[in-house]
Amino acid sequence: MFPALIGLTAAAAASAAAYQSMAPSGQWFGQTFAAGMRGSKQIALTYDDGPNDPHTLKLLDVLTKHGVRATFFMIGRYVQERPDIVRAVAQAGHLIGNHTFTHPLLIFQSEAQTRSQLVDCTRALQDAIGDHSNLFRPPFGGRRPATIRVARELGLQTVMWNVTGYDWNAPPAAAIEKKVARQMRGGDVILLHDGGHRALGTDRAQTVIATESLIPRYKDQGHEFVTVVEMRAVTSSTHKIAAMDDATRIEIAECLEQLAAQSAWNAELWQRCYELVTANLNDELLAYIHDDLIHYTGHPLFRREPRPADLQSFSQEFRDIAGALRSRMSVTEFKKHYGW
Repeated sequence: MFPALIGLTAAAAASAAAYQSMAPSGQWFGQTFAAGMRGSKQIALTYDDGPNDPHTLKLLDVLTKHGVRATFFMIGRYVQERPDIVRAVAQAGHLIGNHTFTHPLLIFQSEAQTRSQLVDCTRALQDAIGDHSNLFRPPFGGRRPATIRVARELGLQTVMWNVTGYDWNAPPAAAIEKKVARQMRGGDVILLHDGGHRALGTDRAQTVIATESLIPRYKDQGHEFVTVVEMRAVTSSTHKIAAMDDATRIEIAECLEQLAAQSAWNAELWQRCYELVTANLNDELLAYIHDDLIHYTGHPLFRREPRPADLQSFSQEFRDIAGALRSRMSVTEFKKHYGW
């Protein structure tokens, strides 16, 4: 009986982890931005897999017609082939983010491969338009802890979505619009596609038509179309670091200090710190250590005892974060003071 239960538990953990690695709203593997405040009147249109001739340019015409700015996540190798389209998107006032260089499923990529994908795409975008946003969207939404960590080390903010038009197989525009409408709940980040990851020239005519219909539909209902950065700014303004009460701040700091001082593995302490940090991830400082904690606690797939060398390397990180929490430092102040 017990072997069977163990097997079922392991299967359930693996299933849950697989779901979290692909689920747009999943936060097990690190903090991402998937939507604004529920009930908000803001909508962020996002388009993946461009630049793509002619449909990216046709989308620009629709967006310009309606006075809407959107966010485009572009594939580096296509950026190199069509930098003229990338420049047109930027010149029209839209945001452009990193969608890797060749569009691999990153859950099967090593840290080095992931870093190369992101760096090469960033370089292609810089060659085409210079400075751009720090936004990154993993292909297919696939990520694991190392994916989020590498992105953060490169200064990239991982962006997901909470509404999708399921337009990758080019269904009729009415079907795309219907899919979107069923998922809307306010503060929505909508995933659509202006290109296709397999080749340039992918037909996205139906997505263009659906966009032409979606914008006036939701504008008439009082919604505002914004970029992902604009939505994040509004969301962040309601979740300031200072919003964490002092008692919680000190409780987390004390827990991290206890972790830093430990000379042996204490599963209960790690679990308590993980739960405290996860419950307060609106504090950007805590995102820096969330990935460290999640490797050794939080859910069965990653729950394992760290090596002594791991404990030693984490000690200084935990002390630094604890000190910043006690001093009520901002992320900028923290980076400057501790040299992160």
